Amino acid sequence: MYSATKYAVEAMTESLRMEVKPFGIKVALIDPGDISTGFTAARQTSKAAQVNPTYKERHDKAVNAMIKSELGGPGPEIVVRAFARILNSKNPPVRVITSLDYRAAAMLKRLVPARLVEFIIERIY
Repeated sequence: MYSATKYAVEAMTESLRMEVKPFGIKVALIDPGDISTGFTAARQTSKAAQVNPTYKERHDKAVNAMIKSELGGPGPEIVVRAFARILNSKNPPVRVITSLDYRAAAMLKRLVPARLVEFIIERIY
């Protein structure tokens, strides 16, 4: 569900950018990637993930990969720097990706077929 809401924020940001552009308002999205914050310790998971043994295995693998990535990720200061860059930019980009891993994934999405991207993501998570 968390990933779905992040994707919804992306779509909202892109449409809002176009909607308010005539009024001189500029909108940008910061995609921080996995950041080392208190979010990891506060994570709550669905009870359904613990009941269904087939889903539990996939769920646990994905959550463990996220935990490892978050704990090894940069601190929130990387997002603050991105925010400052956007504020000081005359023409901010549509999106700023702060994490090297996420930048690589975004590049991969542009270069290879979607099914290959899905295959790689499924192997990670």
